[in-house]
Amino acid sequence: PSSNMTDTTTLPPIQMNRSKGLEKLGVSEDDVKLAESILQHIPNSSDDPEKAERVLGYASSRLRRAKALRLLGASEEDLEIETAK
Repeated sequence: PSSNMTDTTTLPPIQMNRSKGLEKLGVSEDDVKLAESILQHIPNSSDDPEKAERVLGYASSRLRRAKALRLLGASEEDLEIETAK
């Protein structure tokens, strides 16, 4: 095991399961704390963000727009050029 993994011999059962799961993923508690601190700096666009928004940090409308452009085979630049005409 990695040297930054938590020693599971002194943890309560639920915490031990978490530590084992994190170890299987190759993630340490420090990595989790770092991710939580980074996620705190991502602004939410609503009071109850959807899962995709929480995970990716983009509003649902932005994700739908990107998907629509991808399906059309266009880019943001193409859209800007057409809009400017």
